[in-house]
Amino acid sequence: MDTSQQKKLAIAVVLLLIAFAFLLFRGCGAGEMRVDKDFYRTAAKRSADAISGALPSGSRVALISLPIEASPPYEVFCTQLEESLGKGGINVVAHEKVAASDPDALVGMLDSGSFPAGDLQDLVGRHPGLSAVISLAGAPAMSDRD
Repeated sequence: MDTSQQKKLAIAVVLLLIAFAFLLFRGCGAGEMRVDKDFYRTAAKRSADAISGALPSGSRVALISLPIEASPPYEVFCTQLEESLGKGGINVVAHEKVAASDPDALVGMLDSGSFPAGDLQDLVGRHPGLSAVISLAGAPAMSDRD
């Protein structure tokens, strides 16, 4: 992947993270949460278009996301993103969730906007030849050793 493609991919990933942060909290308030599924589907399709425009057709990617099955907006967004990437010629070879040992660990990931770097390293090790890893879980928390 040349420098121009790397820049495009980085921009697409940043836009995806911004869109996801907005989506996660849109519609939250006192009382029952209203989920506008069309809004989340459209946002996922636009994110997939940006990613597909940055990667050559046939690229192999993996998604990494948070273990938040109880969030309807998150589920709708993740499902639609994976589907739209496939339609855009991007081969999603894996969709894995980061490990949260307990609820406090998950809250810590949400607060920090990051997940354990080991999860990313494990994912890449299990799926060699990836063109990109698309994170819906924030950035990996890297140490000097990583």
